[in-house]
Amino acid sequence: MKRRLFILMMLLVALTTGCQRRPLELATANLTLRLNLHLKVKVNGKFEELPKPEMMRVMFYDPETCQLITESYLPPEGGTIAVPPGKYKFIAYNFDTEATLIKHDRDYLAIEAYTNDVT
Repeated sequence: MKRRLFILMMLLVALTTGCQRRPLELATANLTLRLNLHLKVKVNGKFEELPKPEMMRVMFYDPETCQLITESYLPPEGGTIAVPPGKYKFIAYNFDTEATLIKHDRDYLAIEAYTNDVT
């Protein structure tokens, strides 16, 4: 009986001192991204309003390695994206244009936007 009581007491001591309570952490956190696009361009001396894009591609890169961490496709007003906590480099561009092509998009320092050759 004394031995069981001793084991029970030692177990309680180990549980109360060996565990630390802390809030659960998720692997990703949701970030609300608000985009504010200025769509006026100067054409022949006059400012003209461009149509709003249907979709934006947003990409978050590691600031040290410049490698892509996560990407998402959002409406032009922005939206919610899952991003791990931290600091990032960020690129957003109009995704619904057929004229602009993107290559090397996995590397922040090497990403290029271009168009096909004009005949």
